[in-house]
Amino acid sequence: RPGSTWTTFGELFSAFYGWAAPRGKPLIIAETGVQEDPADPARKAAWFADATSWIRSHTAIRAVSYFDGVSPKGYDFRVDTSGASFAAWQAMGLG
Repeated sequence: RPGSTWTTFGELFSAFYGWAAPRGKPLIIAETGVQEDPADPARKAAWFADATSWIRSHTAIRAVSYFDGVSPKGYDFRVDTSGASFAAWQAMGLG
């Protein structure tokens, strides 16, 4: 959301993974999302690319649910907010 600190996918979920993975169960990231950064138009696409690498290197993760919508407060998390973001989303190929 505006004014918040930019956080990578790995920063968001590393602690969860560290706690949950040793339990030997498949993991699901129930909901995540990212907005465009008006100061850096390439940042959201880079976030998707980074998330892809992180997910693929953390093999206990079996599913990720992305919030593809506009929040009640008007924050736009849709994957197609820019051509670059949508292309990076499609390149994830995690489905």
